[in-house]
Amino acid sequence: MRDNQRQRVYDAERALYPNGEPIMTKQDGRRFFKRVQKALKIPELALVWRRGGKNSYYRTGRNTICVLHANKASILHEIAHHVIYVRYGTKVAPHGPEFAGVLASMLILFGGQRPTDVQHSFREVT
Repeated sequence: MRDNQRQRVYDAERALYPNGEPIMTKQDGRRFFKRVQKALKIPELALVWRRGGKNSYYRTGRNTICVLHANKASILHEIAHHVIYVRYGTKVAPHGPEFAGVLASMLILFGGQRPTDVQHSFREVT
C-alpha cells in the first residue's frame, strides 16, 4: 500500500510541537506508555528502546513499538500504527486518513493537545 501522506502527517505533528517535544526519561516514557496501553486496552503491545538508528517504528504484526526517544508524540505515533494494523491489517496506507484520525484523537486524549489545534494541524491529512 502506498504511503502518500507520510510527510503530511509528519508536518502536522511538527506544527503541534514547533519547538520539539520534551524528551522524557525512559522511566517516565514507560509510565506514559503503560497509561495509554491500559486506557486503550492493548496489553499485547510491547515497548522497546532503540539503541541506534534515526527513527522510531512499529514492527507490523509483532506487537512491538521501537522508540528512539521517549516523548509523547513518538510513542503515540507508534501506538497509532498498532491500532490501525489491528483494525485494518494492511488494507490501508500506514499514514492514511484512518491513521491520521486515530493519531489526532490520541494527541488530544493523551498528548495534552487542544482539539482546535489538532484539527487545524491535521486539516489536510484526515
